[in-house]
Amino acid sequence: MDTLWFLYTCALLAITLISCSLSLAVWMATRRRDCLVSAAGFIVYAFELAFIFFDEYARTKYDYPQNFDAPLTHPIESAVLSIIFTGILWTWMLMRLHKHMDWRRVLAPIAVYAVIALTLVPKDGMSSTLQQWAYWLVRDLTLLGSLLYALWCYRHAVSESERLDLARSKRFFTFACVLVGFIILEDTYMILFYRPTLDNTLEAQFFWHLSERNISENILMVACAIQLLRKNQQVLSMYFNHPPVGRSQTNSEPLSYVEQPAQEGESVNATPPAVTRSRRVLEEARAERERQISNELESRILLYGDEHGLSVRERDVLNLLIQGKDTRNIASSLVISVGTVKAHLSRIYKKVGVSGREELARDFWSS
Repeated sequence: MDTLWFLYTCALLAITLISCSLSLAVWMATRRRDCLVSAAGFIVYAFELAFIFFDEYARTKYDYPQNFDAPLTHPIESAVLSIIFTGILWTWMLMRLHKHMDWRRVLAPIAVYAVIALTLVPKDGMSSTLQQWAYWLVRDLTLLGSLLYALWCYRHAVSESERLDLARSKRFFTFACVLVGFIILEDTYMILFYRPTLDNTLEAQFFWHLSERNISENILMVACAIQLLRKNQQVLSMYFNHPPVGRSQTNSEPLSYVEQPAQEGESVNATPPAVTRSRRVLEEARAERERQISNELESRILLYGDEHGLSVRERDVLNLLIQGKDTRNIASSLVISVGTVKAHLSRIYKKVGVSGREELARDFWSS
């Protein structure tokens, strides 16, 4: 039994470390911040597994033969790691939904969870079975809330492109919600109801190893790792097949703000420094969000073009079409004739297997 749990934990640690390493590799190649956040999430989860692994190896974990009245072996460390993990999850979710990343939206839910987690964490002199169940339940509900928020954003998406974009992740988010339901059921059953018989050594050992673990949560982590590995493999493949030749200044450098001196005889309306700083922060945040969306759209077009065998010019036409431009504007942007644009569109429709631009847009965003 000990050997099986040892191998099981080693496998989970290997998955988290591989996922973290691959996310860091994609971040170094693309500078996509969501990859950096994903890497941080997996490394924090690896630390949570490492604490359990160490306690079992050193035999310092509390015995739970009859109930969960005993405190956690590392209560403060467990609470801090849990707060960091849920904060990373919430930040990644906001990035995936392309929400404006202001500090109030990011930190407010994390601060609420931090207060609850530090209050409920079972520690010496303050521990009970019900408290331990409530502590883990709050973490599970926070995870479920993030997923339900994503599904809510999908149902209330304003634009068709946004809805189709989120529809690509709808099935996985739904699957994750179901798994979180199993996580809650497993925690509830194991903490509040299940009690092993003392005369069954094998059952007691199994229960001892299962304490402070959740198999359903481990399955969810593996599912997230597989989803991430598939996505990162596509991104790395795209960068190998289409290496970037350079970056424009607007994409590689932050916006600069230079105040021009007032000319003699001109009236100047002085702007308070606080207003200027606030406006500058908003402009930088808006530019960063637009840059991330532009990079993601470019990546998708390259992948979509590779999948359907589109030429470079056909990808340029597709890029402008997806942005909502009509045939005349596409021709003006690419400095070609309207007839040439129509010819490119006709070839794109034939290669993709669609009959018009609306069907092409739906196929693109659902790919």
